[in-house]
Amino acid sequence: MIKTAFIAVILGLSLSTIAMADGDGRVIPFQAVLHGARGDELREPAPIDPTTNKPIPSVEGKLITLGDVAINALLIATRGDETLAGTEKVRRGELARNIFAHPEEPLKIDEIKLIKDRIGVVYTVDVVTPAWHILEGDKP
Repeated sequence: MIKTAFIAVILGLSLSTIAMADGDGRVIPFQAVLHGARGDELREPAPIDPTTNKPIPSVEGKLITLGDVAINALLIATRGDETLAGTEKVRRGELARNIFAHPEEPLKIDEIKLIKDRIGVVYTVDVVTPAWHILEGDKP
């Protein structure tokens, strides 16, 4: 257990996440809506009215889910990604496709770590914080 705890600290994962490493994986609630620091549901910006070039006030943006954030983070290229091997790009793309097609399928610890790492690189604090809490198995 001490070796496992040490590995968890190095990987930045909680013991609840690391505990599933011996099993088949852990199901992540990708349908969970992310909440901001004030407890409000996070939404995409409202659509833009092409005639005024301003947001349409009567239309709310779509709720942002962990699945949306995870898939986007895996697919978006960031500085330094141009040097990644094709195998890593395919790994990310296949994981994104799998999350979209089979969100209830258990993920391995290295897949959860990759999703956390990518979300941390791509998004701001207001998205990273609730996403990581959900990925860790904490209450959002």
